Amino acid sequence: MRSMSSSRRVSLALSPELLAAPDERSKRLRMSRGDVIRQVLAGRIDASARRDQALAKVEKRAQEHGLFESGVVKRAPYLGAAVRARPKPRSLALPIPG
Repeated sequence: MRSMSSSRRVSLALSPELLAAPDERSKRLRMSRGDVIRQVLAGRIDASARRDQALAKVEKRAQEHGLFESGVVKRAPYLGAAVRARPKPRSLALPIPG
């Protein structure tokens, strides 16, 4: 996947299969990890399908525990914010320039 040019990735991201109906997205969410990897390697789906699958699982878990309703967790465009309820403390170390 890394060897693909950025234009190829963009064309994959905009392909009709990826802009599919919600039922197609739910079918992708039910795929096993191995199925998704095979589909990505075959070029049938974008790697973002795996990210969607992981994010959906985390969102489902957060909803089961009522974290969205209580405002502890916000829906996030990336997985990390959905997983942790409290922000990590920032490091006091300053980056060394140069």
